[in-house]
Amino acid sequence: MLYSPRVGYRRLEGQPVHRWELAFCHGNLVLLDTVTGNSTQVIEAFLHFHPAITVQVSSPQAYRLTLAARLIGCISYQHWKEASLSQGWYCPEFGTREPNTILRLAAMVSLPCTGCIMINLETALPSVAE
Repeated sequence: MLYSPRVGYRRLEGQPVHRWELAFCHGNLVLLDTVTGNSTQVIEAFLHFHPAITVQVSSPQAYRLTLAARLIGCISYQHWKEASLSQGWYCPEFGTREPNTILRLAAMVSLPCTGCIMINLETALPSVAE
């Protein structure tokens, strides 16, 4: 398990503090975003993808990730109320930028709250028959 330092937003109502945890469990890369405090807040998470990766909606709370028309993983989430895809920019070097995809997850929540994002990599592993 990898933990982030606590990041405080003490200037906001309820003095929220953000911490994330990252773990690999049962073929899933799991990201837990926890915000503590005592207020109602809008929380957001942004996942930025390399320009070569295509992100497609596969169900109301899941997305397929493909690279060169090959499935490389699936993303699902819990405790987030809305999700949207938008265009961002990947800048591999100074003066160069390429369009990429950003997945934004958001929710209006009463703190404390934990949002969960799961990236399933087992779907991307080749089968024995291949």
